[in-house]
This record gives sequence, structure tokens and C-alpha cells, in this order.
Amino acid sequence: IIGFLILIAVTIWLAVVWIMDRQVFARWTVEFLIIPVIKIGVWGFALFLGIMVAQGLLMPIPSEIVLLTTGLLWGILGGTIIGVIGSMLAAWACYFLVLKGGRPIAEKFISQKVLDPLDNLIDKYGAWFIFLARAVPLMAFDPISFASGLLKVDWKKFSIATLMGSIIRGVFYAWLGSIMLPKDAFNWDVSAWVNFMTSGEFDDFAKQFNIILITIVIILVGFFLVYHYVISPYISKRGKKIEEEEGGAQDGDTFENEQVSTIRKPDEGTT
Repeated sequence: IIGFLILIAVTIWLAVVWIMDRQVFARWTVEFLIIPVIKIGVWGFALFLGIMVAQGLLMPIPSEIVLLTTGLLWGILGGTIIGVIGSMLAAWACYFLVLKGGRPIAEKFISQKVLDPLDNLIDKYGAWFIFLARAVPLMAFDPISFASGLLKVDWKKFSIATLMGSIIRGVFYAWLGSIMLPKDAFNWDVSAWVNFMTSGEFDDFAKQFNIILITIVIILVGFFLVYHYVISPYISKRGKKIEEEEGGAQDGDTFENEQVSTIRKPDEGTT
């Protein structure tokens, strides 16, 4: 409950900040993510990959925003490569953390109500579901990794499904980021980005960024509500029904075996 209230408070605060300054999220992305990565040169790749792993484990930031930044920094080709590598590292980190720590660790990151239906879906459809969850751009990425580790999904199958899906997701977000800026933007240095932030073009960039950000948030919230109140209860109810049917079948088999044993005992006594 405390975590939920904190999340609501932070959301309200961010909404107020955005209403007062419509460029704030675009500016924060440039100031606190893009410029620091550019400043340290080659090591910027390592920093960005570290941010992607940390986002999966620690930061309450949608991975979609981080992937969008790959296109802003490196264009569609470079952004896709970095995005896929970062996605794989984040997925492995979440997978192995829960593989070793079990359900108590998994439930520190995602609620049981979210985790249990994912367990059922992955258990039923395996790598195909993992691939689909990775490939669809706005489906939650990290919970799939936690659930896969909890179910001890074969690491090779998990990795292949994640790689194939992450390529599709990576291309989409790198392309989306790259079309928001001039074609040569991924060659910009720090001074070019600073000049861009003070130019009239930045307002147009911020408007595009806000549209994409709001769209992502609305879809993620909508997906969460549908999953939480429709999909999750349905899967849980169906799972209980299957368990009851299997339990009834086992009770029936036990009863039949007892009946057969009862019938055979007199025969055995007369022989």
C-alpha cells in the first residue's frame, strides 16, 4: 500500500511539473541521459548498457523510454544494436536473479497477482509466449524475465526467444527515436545538443516526445488494468477449475480402485 501511495504521489508531482513546463521530460532526457553518455565517449556505450540493466532491476522507468533514447543517440542501426544488447543483459540479470533467489525475490519486483498468470502462460506456451511478449513493443519486458527465471525455463530457449523478440522491439524504438531528430543528430557532440536545447526546434522535438511518452504511458496503464482486472482473474479462475477437475478425476480413480479391491477380496478368500 505504501509503495502504491508513493507511486501515485510521484505521478501527481510529475504531472504538475509537466503542466508547468511542457519541455521538462524531453529536457531531462537530454540533460541526464543523452549528454552524460556522449561526454564519456566510447565508455558511453557501457554506461548506457548499465543504465538498461539498472532500469530492469531498480529503476521505475519504462524500458520503452530508454530504448527510444537509443535512436536519439545512435540512429536506427546503432540504436537497434545497443538496444538489443542492453535488452539481453537486462533480461539475463532479471532471469538469473530470480533463478537463484526464487519466488521471494521475484515478488519484491512484481506482485503475486501479476506473477502467477505469467507463470501459467509461460508454462503453457513456453518460448513462443516469451518471444511474443518481447516482440510486441508495448508489452511489459522485465516481468517476463522474472517469471521465466522462477519457472526455470531453459536458458537457451529463453535467450533465443528474447533475442528474436528484442530485435523487433529494438528496431521499432530505434526507428521511432531516430525520426524525431535531424538525420545527422546521432553525430552531434555535447555542444550541438546544448545548442539544440536552446533553439526553436527543441519545442517541436519536445511536442513529439510528449506525444510518444503520453501514448506509451496510456497504453501501459491500459494494458496493466486489462491484465490486472480481466486477464489475471480469468487465468487464475481457469487454473483453479482445471485443478478441481484433475482432483475430481483422481478421486474418481481412487474410488474405482477401492471398489475393485473390495470386489477382489472375497474371491481371494474363497480360493
